[in-house]
Amino acid sequence: MKNHIQYLYHKYTELFILICLISFGFCGISEAQIVTPAGKLISNAMIDTFLQKQIDSLQLPGLSIAFISKGKIVYHRALGVTDIKTKTPIDETVDF
Repeated sequence: MKNHIQYLYHKYTELFILICLISFGFCGISEAQIVTPAGKLISNAMIDTFLQKQIDSLQLPGLSIAFISKGKIVYHRALGVTDIKTKTPIDETVDF
């Protein structure tokens, strides 16, 4: 049980750090792609794929995430389900 808790702690910490880096580390953002300070282009599809892998590996029912640049939402996704029994999909109107 202790190993499982440590594993989950590590995975959640890893996801939190990545989200913080994504949220605060970009020097340029456009709707088609995100440019990191190092100049690497990251497409919305790459972010979508990464987030879905994290949802699956962490066994999260769902999440909502947004990136904001200069006061405007430049990326937003609502992924997963609101209830694991009913499998009702999450959308932009769901309150967490």
